[in-house]
Amino acid sequence: MAPLVLLLGPMASGKTSLCTLLFQTMADRSMNPYAIIQENRRSPQGYPVELSLVELPGGEKRFLGVREGFSGTGPFDDTAGTALKPFAFDHSAFAWASTKLEQALAEGRGILILDEIGPLELQKGEGLMPALEKAARAETLTLVLSLRPNLEKQLLRRLPNLVSRRLLRIYLGQHRDENELFFTVSDIIRHCQDTK
Repeated sequence: MAPLVLLLGPMASGKTSLCTLLFQTMADRSMNPYAIIQENRRSPQGYPVELSLVELPGGEKRFLGVREGFSGTGPFDDTAGTALKPFAFDHSAFAWASTKLEQALAEGRGILILDEIGPLELQKGEGLMPALEKAARAETLTLVLSLRPNLEKQLLRRLPNLVSRRLLRIYLGQHRDENELFFTVSDIIRHCQDTK
């Protein structure tokens, strides 16, 4: 069974940056990776307010959604103590990404990097979950998934076949310098190449 890498960290901990760097390093080493990265635009307070999906290696991008109540102009009101409003998603972006993932699987990609598996997938079974379920069944496909730590149990419950994979957990904090990122990427690549 191929390895599983979980990149676990809170919002703004560097999961997307690590996924992007990991993809670039793996591509440079001819490891045949494919990635769907979730880019976001943040409010001055650091909360994501607009989301886009980007596929790598092609760089094609699709608008994914905007936080309800955010118009794209003026300040974003995220007053302390007020729950953040949910995102209004453009489901055609998920359909596009799912098609891209299925194409990558058909091409025989060896490594799949999915950035920001969230409540939409794990609690509702929507978003990228149908494509992720298919990818999880591909026993020779290495999976690198980023998510918040509180969602790990839900992921493994929803996709129980992942439990039999060799697992590497990477916990991301708020700050990582270039040296730490370099060593983290090296550890992940070593885990992905280990055939034990």
